[in-house]
Amino acid sequence: MATLSEILILNGALPIEHLDSMTGDEEIDDRSIRSLVDQGLVSEAQYITARAASNNSKTVPLTDYPVDGTAVSMLPAALCRRHGVLGVGFEGEVLVLAMVNPTNVLAIDDARTASGRPVKPLQVEERDLAAALDRYLRADDELNDLTSSLEEEASAQTQQQVDLTDGALDDVPIVRFVNLRLALGQLAYVSALDRVMTGTERQTAPAPAPAP
Repeated sequence: MATLSEILILNGALPIEHLDSMTGDEEIDDRSIRSLVDQGLVSEAQYITARAASNNSKTVPLTDYPVDGTAVSMLPAALCRRHGVLGVGFEGEVLVLAMVNPTNVLAIDDARTASGRPVKPLQVEERDLAAALDRYLRADDELNDLTSSLEEEASAQTQQQVDLTDGALDDVPIVRFVNLRLALGQLAYVSALDRVMTGTERQTAPAPAPAP
């Protein structure tokens, strides 16, 4: 069985010179590799994948895998649900694709076309993938719903503004109140003006002629 270090070297994650520093003690070597992960020299995804391979496991535990949100967004939710796949990370320009059946050529081709990137299958347990799809795609669906709600609200507000400019403004309560106050003010002004004019007419009218 290949050791963790050997698998990482075969996968190109470590230089072959790293073998010189290995002690042959699995626990010590594992701590050494973990320190490389902490330093960023080996990615968490590479470590988890190699760990699964060293344990003769065909699948990678997706629950421990550092899922990349950008990779998730590379594929439409409908495609992910239809094929049972999920973008979970990158290896350079390659999209790492979590899937139960890594021999599903149609799913891989569709993912490659949709993402515009080469794709590398990552075999995972069905229950882990189902949980990940529910977790990550539900957030995507909620975002889409929120976006749709905001667009509908913006459309309704725009329509309301159009209605207001078309004469519906008078039906708004505050506008009706202001219009009423203006009307009352105008009425008071006309009334006062009438009184002033009436008084002026009295003052300028000629005195009646004395009776003969």
